[in-house]
Amino acid sequence: MNWYKRAQQQYFPFYNPAVDQPIEQRNAYERLLQEDRATAIQDLTIEEFIEDHVKSEDDLFQYFKELGLPLDKIADFPDARPIYVFTGRDKIDYVVDEFLESPDIVEAHEWVNRIDDMYLINYVEETDANKEFWEEVGPGYTLYHGTTEEDLDSIRQNGIEPRNQTRGMSNRGTGSAVFLSSEPAKAQYYYNVVVEVNVGQMKADNYMPQVGGEEPIEESEMRSALAWKIGLKDYYSEGDTSDGLDPETVIFYNAIPPKYLRVLE
Repeated sequence: MNWYKRAQQQYFPFYNPAVDQPIEQRNAYERLLQEDRATAIQDLTIEEFIEDHVKSEDDLFQYFKELGLPLDKIADFPDARPIYVFTGRDKIDYVVDEFLESPDIVEAHEWVNRIDDMYLINYVEETDANKEFWEEVGPGYTLYHGTTEEDLDSIRQNGIEPRNQTRGMSNRGTGSAVFLSSEPAKAQYYYNVVVEVNVGQMKADNYMPQVGGEEPIEESEMRSALAWKIGLKDYYSEGDTSDGLDPETVIFYNAIPPKYLRVLE
């Protein structure tokens, strides 16, 4: 084979020099291609084989069919490219990402964990935490706020006003807010006074300020949702529970008027 045809074969995978050969030689050449493929499947890693031999999605599925490993395509992401998931012979789940450029095959749990927080929304749609919260609030629903004796007079007069105070580095980006707990004991963990908030009455009066949860906890829930989406039923992310973070914490971004408050003795 001259250098020109060899270059064509190297850079243009659709070129098949067997076409230029006599008919009696073509079957031998095609058998050689099959033998080379079989050898590559045995000797190369999956990453190497995909990089050298897989040029399309059809190639990818055919390759995994030859390996005897079912391959699933996951494409229903809001704003991210598809990925391909398979279970290896070691019973571990893997993700094939960007196979047409530089094959990146990662354990599926690691793949979920390493997605940057700011890109999670590309894979999982954010839930409307505010809407979901107020839909669940009914008569008699209460939350609790921890405070100090020094702040009681101001709370009685002005209610609980948002402050730019967080419990540590992990939720430093929350901004001005009111942190409420689901139980009196949790509200009292850092403070000696607990104020009960009648959230049910707030809703009855149609006063429903914007609410949310701890940002690191919400990110953890999104990772869990992504893991479930790609078939990882055993994935668990408890999230960052440092700095007193609690999955049941509710953050109000507006003031809570005095009429909805009661100081617990």
